[in-house]
Amino acid sequence: MKHHFNIENEAHPTTCIWYPKGDIKEDLLLTVNDDYKMKLWNPKTQNSRRTCLGPTYGGEIKSLSLLQIPNTNGIAEPDNYLIYSTGKKVVGLIKLPLDGNPHKTMGLVSHPGDVTDICASADGKYIFTCGGDDLAVNMWSVDVTPINEEIELYGGDTTEPFVNLIEGGREGQTYQDMNDFFVYAMIRSMKEDTTKTRKLEGTVPVDQLPNLMRAMGYYPTEMEVKNMIDEVRYSVLTEEGQHKSHITREDFIKLFVNHRPVYGIGKNNIIEAFQALV
Repeated sequence: MKHHFNIENEAHPTTCIWYPKGDIKEDLLLTVNDDYKMKLWNPKTQNSRRTCLGPTYGGEIKSLSLLQIPNTNGIAEPDNYLIYSTGKKVVGLIKLPLDGNPHKTMGLVSHPGDVTDICASADGKYIFTCGGDDLAVNMWSVDVTPINEEIELYGGDTTEPFVNLIEGGREGQTYQDMNDFFVYAMIRSMKEDTTKTRKLEGTVPVDQLPNLMRAMGYYPTEMEVKNMIDEVRYSVLTEEGQHKSHITREDFIKLFVNHRPVYGIGKNNIIEAFQALV
C-alpha cells in the first residue's frame, strides 16, 4: 500500500468502487457507509468531492457494480448506472451522476435471504444476483424507463426532490427556517452592523456553511466540515479551473439533505458521546 487516508470518523465503510468517468473528469473512488451515505474521494489529494444520500431501504449497501445502458442511436455515450445489493434481500439501480436525488434509485426484493454477489451482462440488458441459503442465481431483465420517467415527473435536476425530503416540504417550518437563516448569513457576511444600503447577491461565503448547518440542528464534526467545504470548493475546478468560494440557497438545501444524519441523533448517540469523553 503506497498511502492511506481516513474517510470516516464514526460510520463504517461497507464497500467501494472506482467511479466511472463522465460528468467528473477525475479518477475518483466511491465509498458507501452504514449511515446510508455515498461519498466520492480524490485519492491523490485525499479530498472529498461529493457526499450523497444513498438508498435507505433494505439496509446499508454491501456490493456495487457498474451497469452501462447503450443509447438507442448508438452515437452518444452510454448511460451509466450502479447496481447495488444490501446484505439481505434487496438489489437495485442508481442512475449516475450521483447527487442524492431519491428518484434516481430503485430497489426490489431479489432473494428471501442473503444476497452474496451481483453482476451485469456486457450489453447492459440483464443483471445476475446470487443468493445464499436459497442456492439460487436469478437473472433479471433491465428496464430503466420507470426511473427516467420518475426523475422527470418529480422535479428532474431541480432542488424540488431535495425540498420534499425536508420535514413539511416547501410549506413546512424547516424550509422557512432555512430561507431565514440563509438571508441572515448573507447579511452577516456583509457587515450586519452597517446602516448603509446592502446589495444581496443571493450567495454566502463557503465558510458560513458550518454556522448554517448548526442553525438547522445538524452539528457536523470537524472532519465533516472539511469534507463539506472541500466539496463546494472543488465542485467546478475541473470545468472552470478555479475554486468555488460561495454557495447559493439551492446549494445549501442539497448539502443539508445529503450530509445530515438520516435518522437524526438519538439517546444512544448521546450516551456514546459522553462515554467517549470519560
